[in-house]
Amino acid sequence: MRLLKKQTQTEVGQAIGVKKAMVSAVESGRATFHQEKLVKLAQYWGVSTGVLTSDYDYSNEDLEMLLNLENLIRRNPQSKHRQSIRSLLNNSQRE
Repeated sequence: MRLLKKQTQTEVGQAIGVKKAMVSAVESGRATFHQEKLVKLAQYWGVSTGVLTSDYDYSNEDLEMLLNLENLIRRNPQSKHRQSIRSLLNNSQRE
């Protein structure tokens, strides 16, 4: 996600209140974020925490699609398609 958004580890760390080394450790699988930081990161990037915690290795194309769907839901909270989109997102995160 960070690379898709063209951000540095330092930028991400500053946004959620951790050091670059922690972002690096999480990305390499040597550490995990506490729930509070995970929520901050999801809010910062405008995605659900499920997208960030999924075991599925999303391609950049998949991530862009998920970001677009999440943004569509946020921009149109009263949309009659909101539940269908949410269901698609939840199903994709379980695969």
